[in-house]
Amino acid sequence: MEEDKNSRKNRIKQEKKLAAQNKREQIETTAPEFVKFNVKEKQQKEKQEQQRKNKQIQNKQQQEKKQKDQKKQQEKQVKGTQKKSRPEPAMPPFKIFLEEETKKGKEEAEVKEMWTKLEPEKKEKYKELAKKDKERFKKEMAEYNEVHEQVEKMKKAGKERKKM
Repeated sequence: MEEDKNSRKNRIKQEKKLAAQNKREQIETTAPEFVKFNVKEKQQKEKQEQQRKNKQIQNKQQQEKKQKDQKKQQEKQVKGTQKKSRPEPAMPPFKIFLEEETKKGKEEAEVKEMWTKLEPEKKEKYKELAKKDKERFKKEMAEYNEVHEQVEKMKKAGKERKKM
């Protein structure tokens, strides 16, 4: 049944094309020279107009593709710098001391006792290390937050485009 409809439509199209072609041939054979020239000129203009439209469509498609590619590249750059988890938190002075001493093979209870007996000048060394670690944490956290803000903005922009 669908084939019948399609075949009828195709037959009607062919008949219209033939009728238009016959009209052109009649005009060309019976019309004076200036009419023939106008018909050919009109056909050339129509052809040029169609070519111009096709070029515009192609240019638009290329621009859209470039924009999509640029967006994907930006997303890849952001995702490449994105850390999956938050940065390791800053360690307090005691924990730094604990790690150092347990690496040497000492027990945790023994290290705790050592920390309480440790002189303030030696504790100062671990406080400085803790300060540096805290600065590292702040720096990494700022980078982490910046990347995640960019990702969130891109997600929101994507959702807004989908709504449109």
